[in-house]
Amino acid sequence: MLEKLSDVLGASMSPMPAGQSVLGSALPYRLEPDSGEKLSEVMRVLSAFEESVLVTGGMTKLRGLNAVKETRFQLSCCGLSGIDECDAADGVLLARAGTPLRDLVKATEESGWVLPFDPPGDEGTVGGVLATGMCGPRRLGFGAVRDSVLGLETVLANGDRTRCGARVVKNVTGYDMAKLYVGSFGTLAVIEGAWLRLKPKPNSVVQWSSSLNDSDDPHGLALAASRRSSARSVALLSEDLAREEPAFGEATRSNSSWRLLVEFSGDRAATRNDTDWLGQRTKSDSVGHEAIEALGRVQGLDQKRGFRVRLHLLPSALPKACGLLRDAGFRVLAYPEPAVIYGFLDDREGRESECLGFGFSALETVVEQTKATWVIESMPEASPFARDKFEMASGVPLMNALKLRFDPQLILNRGCFFDSASMVNK
Repeated sequence: MLEKLSDVLGASMSPMPAGQSVLGSALPYRLEPDSGEKLSEVMRVLSAFEESVLVTGGMTKLRGLNAVKETRFQLSCCGLSGIDECDAADGVLLARAGTPLRDLVKATEESGWVLPFDPPGDEGTVGGVLATGMCGPRRLGFGAVRDSVLGLETVLANGDRTRCGARVVKNVTGYDMAKLYVGSFGTLAVIEGAWLRLKPKPNSVVQWSSSLNDSDDPHGLALAASRRSSARSVALLSEDLAREEPAFGEATRSNSSWRLLVEFSGDRAATRNDTDWLGQRTKSDSVGHEAIEALGRVQGLDQKRGFRVRLHLLPSALPKACGLLRDAGFRVLAYPEPAVIYGFLDDREGRESECLGFGFSALETVVEQTKATWVIESMPEASPFARDKFEMASGVPLMNALKLRFDPQLILNRGCFFDSASMVNK
């Protein structure tokens, strides 16, 4: 098998450096095809020998996955890089999966458009953003990642190359398979390239910061702000979290508990009207666009000790959930629309087992009282708690069934999203 892979890839197949591990496993070989044809051939070889593979992009979001199982190969999509087409007239773009996100942002800005992706951090790739479906602070204005996908080119686990969607929506018939692949963590197919829909540049963008107390009804104000016509990003942070990022500025009140960050975007009349609305309800200071970029950095903080968790719930449950988490020692970042909370629990005293045990107990209380679902996004690799990071996520049984239909040999990302042993037993 190694000889066959070497025949396909040549120098693009290389041994991994000694001692380097990925998701807790030492993977001996790295495969990096530079074309869709080679990617297809690699998958055919792996499928023929029933060898599983870990599919990666920029490797910036691996902490959000479970440990890889029974795998010797890392399949990097970074060799599939480049922008094949950027149509400034129609606002559409075709990019290879391994294209760095920074390159894509630069190309779209130069063409007079905005790329509606803002995942936490800016080190990832197009394929990585699509595979994780990861949204950042501007999810409110940009929409979900899948909303910007017109079509995808993919390679299935058996090596078949497929295409779903198209450059324009009117050319598409049948099921919208692209929406299925987005957010599937590379478990159903390897993304080769994507047609993306861009957004026009707004005429006016303003950012505001407000310091609030619990008596100011911060969650109600944040929810109301998120429903203003020009709202592109609205976030509520516990003050202890806001103080750690200089871009958020100083608190305007010495005893504040929360920091509200708002970005209005659109035509000047709309942003001016919404700015006046906010000013009538709370004292706000102007901050630069760096504050919203900093939100992405905070959202994507890797927890070297302790853990980071993402909760999904109804907007009406935000005050209760935020209060319970904060009382349990979590630092909190909440987006009111759609209602998502990021909780950060640090083990600052070196008692990791006690810290994590207390944190999971607090999460169970939040779930019981608010009906939230949660996903562990970051956790130390050497954690004493062996938890399935997706055990409380919604839709996992359906994804299990789809996995067995698309990849019955469990070739792609074995164990990272699903418990492969339990799937085989089914």
